[in-house]
Amino acid sequence: MPELPEVEIMRRNVDAWGAGRHLVRFVPKDPKWQDLVVPPGPIRGTFRRGKALVWNIGDHSLLLHFRMTGKIVQWHEERRYTRACFELSDGMTLAFVDQRRFADLLVMSPVELQRYLEGKKWGPEPWPDPLPPEWWVNRFGNLKMAVKPALMRADCVVGIGNILASEICHAAGVHPERRCSTLTSEDWLRLSGCVVPLIDRVIDTESGPEIAYVNQGGGGSMFSVYGRSRKGCLRCGVGVVQQIRQSGRSTYLCPNCQK
Repeated sequence: MPELPEVEIMRRNVDAWGAGRHLVRFVPKDPKWQDLVVPPGPIRGTFRRGKALVWNIGDHSLLLHFRMTGKIVQWHEERRYTRACFELSDGMTLAFVDQRRFADLLVMSPVELQRYLEGKKWGPEPWPDPLPPEWWVNRFGNLKMAVKPALMRADCVVGIGNILASEICHAAGVHPERRCSTLTSEDWLRLSGCVVPLIDRVIDTESGPEIAYVNQGGGGSMFSVYGRSRKGCLRCGVGVVQQIRQSGRSTYLCPNCQK
């Protein structure tokens, strides 16, 4: 499932693939996007906001929400679940692949894009610049909800999904079911200090021409706790990883070292 690291990897890929090229033609291959018009034009780069990728083309911006299984890859041959293709100058073609069909493509003018992003009221980015411990305390310290689902609230901090939230709690030694208001200043210091290194590690490990999502049978080798139910804890070397449910989502933790 694409979270901040995966979207950042795709942003870098799209930036590299589109550098110096033009979009020649947009080819929808799914009825969902049959009426979508993406005007051709010079490719002017990308940026990421949370889990959303913005691709600037000519006088418009293409906003891509990857949802559960969306991804952009280079087109080499016909492949299953291709929803749209972007034909670039010099003969390159990029494909938008999405098994679950939940992903969104939106074409906007600069003004429309600005209004859209402002309307989302997303919180600040936790990467690449670290947010100091004081910020985490001020933003989360008074919340009565459990810390793991709190980390997934985009209005608090943007880009952290279910996998990263489990990994952050594990790296910080914080039980994911603890209320935010019970965390000490030492807890927030550890938590704040592990966010950027965790995201860096996932980006470094997963970087490549195509993301392999955990829910599609790929990836996961860089995770310390997620998906490791009934296996030994890599943090303390003593506990056994457990899987629980929080807000309808799977959470993984070590009951020995996460208190």
